Amino acid sequence: MRKVRKRWIFVFLTLAVFFVLLFLFASRALPKIAIAKIAKLTDTKIEAGSVDVNFNGSVLIKELVLRTEGSPNAKESVFWAPEETEKYNDVVFRARAVNVHFYPMSLLAFRPKLKGLSISDFIFNLRYAYWI
Repeated sequence: MRKVRKRWIFVFLTLAVFFVLLFLFASRALPKIAIAKIAKLTDTKIEAGSVDVNFNGSVLIKELVLRTEGSPNAKESVFWAPEETEKYNDVVFRARAVNVHFYPMSLLAFRPKLKGLSISDFIFNLRYAYWI
């Protein structure tokens, strides 16, 4: 009977250590995956202040800024006059805090599926250009 208990205790401790190491690895990898997924979906460059991963499958991103990929601030821009280029702001979206909720099982597979999104204190800069 003692051998069976020792074996179960050993199995339990091994699984506990495995899950702790998995969470530590995931908490380092998931912020990069989340930022890359947002950048791919929006086709923008992303800057983030801090990214925190929680046990419940949520990621909190503070000071999120999305900038356009091909902004007229580049020197090779043909379409913008120099005086307009200096005034142009390439920030599309800026938010103080973004809370992203993922399905927990999808996080374990490192293929996050979005469950919900909560954005607080944000600015959305939309511009429309009509070319003739």
